This record gives sequence, structure tokens and C-alpha cells, in this order.
Amino acid sequence: MLDPRLTRYGLKMSVIEGSWATVHAVVTTGAYLVGYALFLGANDLQLGVLTALPLLAQAFQIVGAYYVEKTGQRKSVALWTAVLGRSMWLPISLLPLLSLSNPVAAFMVLVALSGALLNLSAPGWVAWMSDLVPPRIRGRYFGWRNSIVALVTVVTSLAVGTVLDLARHRGATHLGFMAIQWLAVVAGLLAFVCLRKQPEPPYSRESPPSLRQYVVRPFLDPAYRKVITFYLYWLFVVGIASPFFSAHLIKHLGWNFKRIASLDIIAAALAVLFQPLWGKALDRYGHKPVLYVTAAVLVHVPLYYAFCPYDWHWPIYANAIFSGIFWSGFNTAVFNLVLHSSPPRGRPGFVALQAALSGLMNFLASTFGGWLAQLLSPYRWQVGMLTIVNYQILFAATAILRLPSLWLIRRLDEPEAKQTLALIRQAFLEVNRRIGLGRQLLALAGSNGPRAQTPGRPRSRIREEGQPGGKVRVHHA
Repeated sequence: MLDPRLTRYGLKMSVIEGSWATVHAVVTTGAYLVGYALFLGANDLQLGVLTALPLLAQAFQIVGAYYVEKTGQRKSVALWTAVLGRSMWLPISLLPLLSLSNPVAAFMVLVALSGALLNLSAPGWVAWMSDLVPPRIRGRYFGWRNSIVALVTVVTSLAVGTVLDLARHRGATHLGFMAIQWLAVVAGLLAFVCLRKQPEPPYSRESPPSLRQYVVRPFLDPAYRKVITFYLYWLFVVGIASPFFSAHLIKHLGWNFKRIASLDIIAAALAVLFQPLWGKALDRYGHKPVLYVTAAVLVHVPLYYAFCPYDWHWPIYANAIFSGIFWSGFNTAVFNLVLHSSPPRGRPGFVALQAALSGLMNFLASTFGGWLAQLLSPYRWQVGMLTIVNYQILFAATAILRLPSLWLIRRLDEPEAKQTLALIRQAFLEVNRRIGLGRQLLALAGSNGPRAQTPGRPRSRIREEGQPGGKVRVHHA
């Protein structure tokens, strides 16, 4: 156990480190990864594989976890592999300047190497943070930390999108990508400095079993097995379409990077607002209710892309709104559920296996989606004012295939979790309370002071009823 003062310092330092790591992640993933790949000449199949390579590299988390448990060196492993992985984007930024016959292949190799190094660092970091953050505040802390990270995402996305669009308008696209990728490398170095300053609770090395037994051990835990079954299914059905949302905006809808960044800003801003609420909901109601509610909404969000006419913008922004609110809760719940279902002894191995399997599943899903997109790329259908291309078929398919995940969530073991209806009911009461308060404020603003009682007209009565949790709902009778 650390001194409380050191614990507080470590939690603050982790937020700063996470902010710099987020700057690197924004530049090296999502629309900017896809945009750079398209700039280098990647096709649909290569886009799918490229998006999946960092995820496939999650298999290296098993190696990192095994080494951490055997040596006890979680801080040094987390530090040096992370900074080396993020530094790979320096040679990546120089690819357009080199006379390479196949720059896309070189890009894929460097991305895979970066992903492997970053994933070697992850188990040590997770084990470190699980000891640093007190369990009783884990949901609230990561909700708060993720809110700060989302705010950094907003600022970074706007700045990076603006830089890229300016560079493209001036015919210097390669310089724009180089500038933001150098920013990512610098941010990675600053994250390294912050991580070095973060204190580490005492940790002693263990004597793990053989590597084979180490991999098999988590599957013998029934609760963990149900969690991993749900999560792997979810990753596959989401992964078949995930590489192509940004590509659809760039190739078919003609959006520039600044407009695409506005989607990230909307989603991140809403995540900032809702992350603390999801964190509190996790601590109060448990993981299953939050997972069920968020997944139930996320089932339908790809349909906004699937059936959006090219000259309409509002469905794409609606997708960003729902994504910002509900993906933030889903991701926080999954992360905490994996920690919750893993025993303290051997936790790095449980977390690493989950990451390795999810990376493999993402790789299979993205590769399959890329193959399917390439197969369907020659076809185009006109249905009324809607033009349907290969990507939109994948968007509709992922929405339909997400439905069975709700049944898998219901099978998860969490005896201490409350009923999902309790969370929904409380959310409804909170929304109703806020709407009622807003109506009162509007009524007061338009009243211009108290009015005289009209003869023969009864005065409006206001009565209050106590609500569960100390809430007060106001009725107008």
C-alpha cells in the first residue's frame, strides 16, 4: 500500500500521462490512420488489414504479462516498450520522402511493430493501475480520467483536422501528415516522462506456471469465460464495419478532415459530460446494467451511416451524439468488468488473455470486412434518393448482428449487480426532474413577478413528493 498522499499524486499524474498518450492515439488511429493509408495508395482490403494489425498485436500482451509476473518489473516494461512503440511513428512520417515501390507494405510493417511494442507495455500498466486505484472509487476515477481524455480528444481532433485541411488545400498533404505525426512522437515522449514520475505500489514477482498453463488458466474460471464470450462476439460484429466509417466519409461523402474532426469533437464533448455519470452508475448499480443499457442503444447507431443519403448530414451527427454518450459508458463498463472478473493473483494474465483474444477477433473481423468490402466494391445500387455502396451493406450487417449480444450480457455473472430496470428508472426520474426544473425556470422568467389572484380562478398549487435517493419531483396540479 502507498501513502495516501503518494496515491493522490499518482492518480493525478496518471491523468496527465493519459492526456499525452491520447494526443498520440488521436493522430495514429481512426480517420487520420485511414487518411494516411489512402494517401499512400491503400485499397479496401489493405484498409481492413491495416486497421486490424494493431489489434492483432494484442497477442503480445500475453508475453508482456508473463514476463511481468515472472520478474515483477511492471513499471520498467510499461515505460520502455510504450515509448519505443510510439516512436515508430517517426520513420512512418518519412515514408512519402522515400523512393519505395510499395509504401503501403512498409507502413503496415511499422504499424504492426508499433502495436506489438505498445501491447507489451499494456499488462504492466493495467496491473500497476489496478493496485494504484482504490477499488471503492475505481468506477468514478476512471470515469473522471476518461472525461479528461475525451476533452483532450476534442482539442487534438480540431487542431489536427485544421492542419491537415490547410496542408491539403496548399498541395502539401505529405507535410501536413508529417507535422501531426511528429506531434504524436513528441506527445509519446511526454507521456513517458509522466509515467516515470508515477509512483508504483509494492509488487512482488510471482512464480507463474508454464506458458501453456498460464494461457489455459483463465478459461477455467466460469465468470471470466462468460465475460470473454460476450466481448469476443461483440468485437467481431463491430469489427467487420469499423474500418470503413471514416473511409465512407472521405471517399463517398467527400468530407474534409476538419468536418470529420467535428464528429470526434461532438462525441468527445458528450463523453466528458457523461463519463462521470457512467462511473457513478457503475459504482451504484454494477457492470451488467450499464453494459445492457449502452449496448441496447449502440445496436442501432450504424444504421445512420447505412441509410444516409449523401447530401444529408444530420444522420452522421446523430451517430456521433449517440456514440459519445453510450460508447463512453460501454467501454468503461467493459474495462472495469474485466478487472472485476479477474482474481487479484494472476490478474495480468487474465487481462492479457482478454486483450490477445480480442485482438485476434478484431483482426479476423476487420480482415473479413475488408475482403467483403473489396468483393462488393464494383457494385452500386440506387434506391430512390439513396445510393448504396459496399460500405453501407457492412454498416447494416453490423447493426443486425449486434442484437444477440444483449442475450449474452444477461448471462454474465454479477450477483451484486442491481436490476437493469433500476438504472433505467433512475435515469428516467433524473431526466424528468431536470425537464420539470427547466419548465419552472422558463415560467418564472416569463412571469415578470407575482400576479394578482384572479377572482373566481383557483391558485395553482405545487406539491412535492419525496423520491428514492433523496430526489424531489415537482408536479403542477
